[in-house]
Amino acid sequence: NKYIETMVDAAKKLRSRNLSFLWVAGGNQPEFEAAVGVEYNYPTFVAINQKKMLYAPHRSAFSLESIVKSLVKIESGRGQTLNIRNKDYVDTFRTVEPWDGKDYVPPAEDEEM
Repeated sequence: NKYIETMVDAAKKLRSRNLSFLWVAGGNQPEFEAAVGVEYNYPTFVAINQKKMLYAPHRSAFSLESIVKSLVKIESGRGQTLNIRNKDYVDTFRTVEPWDGKDYVPPAEDEEM
């Protein structure tokens, strides 16, 4: 998937920094998504500071350049951060089926004539 490849490329580009990356498929972890304010905005990423319980959602294009620029800004303290809405969000993670590597294909709709 091109979005995961973009995040992998961002991780490689920023590997000298103290950052970790986690991929969560949209809709699979609703409590987590609500805690960091991304219930509807896919694809996106969120920078999280576990110690301070702060997060910074990405509000720009999902491109390598934009993601790297955003992370550098956040890491330098110039990016806007918000309080995590649910302090126990880690406890809400659900076990889900492993991703098959394919893009989602919506079910066919019945056509009415």
